[in-house]
Amino acid sequence: MAKIDSVAIAKLAGVSRSTVSKVMNNYARISPATRDRILKVAKEQGYAPNLSARILAGKTTETLGFFFFGRDGFSRDPLVNLMIATVIEAAAGAGFHILTYIVSDAEHASTTAMVRQVFHQRRIDAGIILGAKNREPIVEELIADGYVLGVFDQNRPGHGEPNRVVANLDDEATARKAVEYLADRGHRQIGVLNGDLGRYAGAAKRQGFLGVVKDRQLECRPQWTLSADFSEERGFEAVDKFLDTGYPLPTAFAAVNDQVAFGALRALGGRGIRVPEDVSLIGIDDHPLSSFVQPALTTFAYDFHEVFQDLIQRVLATLSGEGTNVARVASFPSVLKERGSCRDLRGV
Repeated sequence: MAKIDSVAIAKLAGVSRSTVSKVMNNYARISPATRDRILKVAKEQGYAPNLSARILAGKTTETLGFFFFGRDGFSRDPLVNLMIATVIEAAAGAGFHILTYIVSDAEHASTTAMVRQVFHQRRIDAGIILGAKNREPIVEELIADGYVLGVFDQNRPGHGEPNRVVANLDDEATARKAVEYLADRGHRQIGVLNGDLGRYAGAAKRQGFLGVVKDRQLECRPQWTLSADFSEERGFEAVDKFLDTGYPLPTAFAAVNDQVAFGALRALGGRGIRVPEDVSLIGIDDHPLSSFVQPALTTFAYDFHEVFQDLIQRVLATLSGEGTNVARVASFPSVLKERGSCRDLRGV
C-alpha cells in the first residue's frame, strides 16, 4: 500500500498542500475549523509528516543535506569551498554530519526526483540550499511537505512558514555602496555587470546599482548594462562582447560579484585596457583571490563564517522544536575592502 502524503491529505480535506504543512507545523494563522478538518483527515489516514514523526519519536539521522543548485565545477571555486567548510564545521560542532548533493538541472524530472528521494527516504533531517532561484519549485514543494530547509539567498514575502529558515546578504545596500563609492570618487559614467535576475541576490543588487544611478543622477547607458550571471566566464564573455562593439567605455564598472569582476578584468586586459588607469572596476563579496589578482580588487566583504554558522544554528533550533523562537530570516552586512582597482577622478 502506497504511503499517503500531504498532497493526498490536502485533496481529501479540500485545502492546499501548503495549508496542510502549516497545520502540521503548528502555524498560527489557520482557522480552528480548517485545522480540525485537516487533523481529522490526517488521523483517519494515518498520516504524519516524515520529519515531524521522526522528531517526535526521537529518530533522527543527525545528518543535514547540503544542496548546490547549478554549480557545475564548484570544487574549483575557493569561495564555495569556504562555504562548504563553514557548513561542515558548524554542523559538526552540533553533532551533525553533512551530505552534499549537486543539483545541476533543477528543471529536469530525474534531478528533482533525486532531491525529493533524499528527503522521503529519511536520509537527512533537514536541507541547506545554496544557489537556487528565488522561487525554486522543488524547494517550495519540500517546504510545503513540512521539511525544514535552510535557504541561502531568498526573499519570499508572505511565505513565513516555520520550517523555512533564510539567510541573506545585504545585497541591495551593498550594491548601493559600491556605486556610491565610485560616485564619491568622481565617476559619473557607470557600467553595471548584472547577475542572474532569477536569484534574489541578482535582482537585489541590480536594484541597488540602478537606485544610486538614479538618486545621484549618474550616467548608465543601456550599452553599459551587461548580463553576466555570477561566473567568471560569463563576466569575461559579457565584457568581451561589449568591447567588440567599439562603444566608448564608462569610467567604471560595478560587478555583481568578484568572480564576474575577474572575468571583466581578463577581458579588458586582453584588449590592452588598463584597470584602473583606463576604467575602474569594483566587485562584491571579497573572494579569496581578490587580493591576489592584478590589480588587487576593491570589493565588499561578507563574513561567510557568521552567515552559515547562524543559518545552521537556526535550522537546528527549528528541528529541536524551538521554531517559534527562531528568526525566520536574517540579513548580513558588508565591509569595504579598498584595494587598487578604482581610480579617483576628483580633480582630474
